[in-house]
Amino acid sequence: MVQKSQKRDLRREATRRLILDAATELAADEGWPSVTMRKVADRVNYSHPALYAYFSTKDDLLLALLHEGLALYTAELQAAAEAAASPEEAVLALAAVLWEFPWQHQELYQVMHGLGGVAFANAETRAEGQAAVAPAVAVVGPLLAQHGRDPQDAERLCTLFWCTMHGLVSLTMAGRFTREEGAALAASAAQDALASWTTPVPRPASGQCA
Repeated sequence: MVQKSQKRDLRREATRRLILDAATELAADEGWPSVTMRKVADRVNYSHPALYAYFSTKDDLLLALLHEGLALYTAELQAAAEAAASPEEAVLALAAVLWEFPWQHQELYQVMHGLGGVAFANAETRAEGQAAVAPAVAVVGPLLAQHGRDPQDAERLCTLFWCTMHGLVSLTMAGRFTREEGAALAASAAQDALASWTTPVPRPASGQCA
């Protein structure tokens, strides 16, 4: 009985994966606004009603992709931070992920952030979004302390930097910048942030009021 149950679970997970991949492929071909449950069912050769055994609505399907995207995003950021040889190198590696991930996983990123015509947001993913910032905070906090700055400011600074990078990605996806222009601006933003975070805060001269 256990084996039958495991096989059933594996088949169900494989079908679920097939459906998610089909939806993402449709979005790549036609854009998210054109993705419907019926089109997804047709692509996987499944009956339309049977698809609802896996996802009750398109929003349910998008939520699954959102969770998946955030988990992958966090894992790539964590891996980049851990592979770096120094905090400074880690900051630049994290910035590279923030820029490259949206292009390597464009449809997922659109779902994660309501881009590309995705009219979708879910409050329950807020904690996962905050977890994605954690690898950067773990690097930037000690870096700030090393240069006489307040390590408690790390989360705010990392969030602001993510906003900058996300803005550049969004504008580039919208056609405001070319990929080359966006990449150059992202690299410049990373260097500027690193320079700011590693510049010691001036201390008052002896005898002067703080």
